[in-house]
Amino acid sequence: MILSEEWKQTSEAFSTFLNSLDKIRRSVKQKRTEFDECCAALNEKIEETHKRSISSEDHKIVKLNIGGQKFQTSQETLLSVHESFFWCMLHSGDWKPDEEHGEYFIDRSAIVFPLILESLRQQQPVPTE
Repeated sequence: MILSEEWKQTSEAFSTFLNSLDKIRRSVKQKRTEFDECCAALNEKIEETHKRSISSEDHKIVKLNIGGQKFQTSQETLLSVHESFFWCMLHSGDWKPDEEHGEYFIDRSAIVFPLILESLRQQQPVPTE
């Protein structure tokens, strides 16, 4: 009889524990859903703010100094490929034009840069031949 009573108490305790665990699981699931919704809303606001901040500057002329050769293009062209080298550099806030000349300096050969620039303008891959 004592084992039966202990078994009943253990069974009830275990059942209570499982119910509590289930409540916690549902609560965590609800919090995760709320968190995901907040993240989605925040990402939308960030993207909207980003679009507004660059849309007024899209037609800004950007001066580039590629290995000593000067180029000019629109900021829109440089930002046309999301998460490209230029997109990342211009959005980082760390890449500033030279104060004296107002140019962004890139220490690379200027020989292939016209092809890169044209591929950005046309939104086509850089030709390999």
